[in-house]
Amino acid sequence: MGRENQIAVNLLVYNNRLIHQLTRNSNHVSHRGSILGHAVIHPDRETAHHNLFNDYFF
Repeated sequence: MGRENQIAVNLLVYNNRLIHQLTRNSNHVSHRGSILGHAVIHPDRETAHHNLFNDYFF
């Protein structure tokens, strides 16, 4: 195996270790929203629209 091939293999192994490390630590909750620690609520906008429409017009 030539030197260039060995360098390529070493880079591939390093990248695989780095990806593994990053994905292993990705289970933590990242900061989202304007206040640290507060949960972000994803509203169901379509259902809310239908409920508002039905309450207003029916």
